[in-house]
Amino acid sequence: MYREQEARRQIVSDLQDLASKTLDVATGLLRIVETMYESDGADLKSLYEDVRRLDSEVYSIQKTLINEVMRYKPFIGDQTYIFYNLIVLIGDVVDEMDGAAFRLSHLDVSSLAKWELEWIRKVVNALHREVEAFREAIYFLAYNISSVYPAVERIIEIEEEIDLLHRKALVEVFNRERSSSKMLMWMEIIKMLESAADGMKKVGDVILSLCIL
Repeated sequence: MYREQEARRQIVSDLQDLASKTLDVATGLLRIVETMYESDGADLKSLYEDVRRLDSEVYSIQKTLINEVMRYKPFIGDQTYIFYNLIVLIGDVVDEMDGAAFRLSHLDVSSLAKWELEWIRKVVNALHREVEAFREAIYFLAYNISSVYPAVERIIEIEEEIDLLHRKALVEVFNRERSSSKMLMWMEIIKMLESAADGMKKVGDVILSLCIL
């Protein structure tokens, strides 16, 4: 039992580092969107390089964590797959955010109307709050299990908020945008953001499963 507790404590400690880096990626994405919305976006590619660097750091932590989980497998038993699945899902979320950040900073999104950018801005702001709730859930996983549940509930609530924003945005874009190329560009970006939000909800479900073991 002692070795199991020590192994779990070490894995959760490294998950906290992963969660912090994931939030840094979300913050970088938010900076890109805010820069686009409030200025001419001249330094977007520079901002994306920061996101890309963070993405690489996330990948490095992922590899370390997976090796760690495999090493502790004799002590954590059935939790091995749960931790592995959690690590992979977090990586998927980061990949979606990185993909959206790349498109926002490299494609000709300046051609999008202000109201189209506003929808993206709303979704990214909500996604950032969702990732903040995820980081809190991971933090409490080590110190206060009872506080994990409210944090995961916030993840679920924000994901539902993003889903609603997405639906409302789709209606407006289809009604107002006459350029098919702009519409496709917008839809690809917003879909990646929604996928990141969906992935974070799955992450929350896996975190809950760790609370009952």
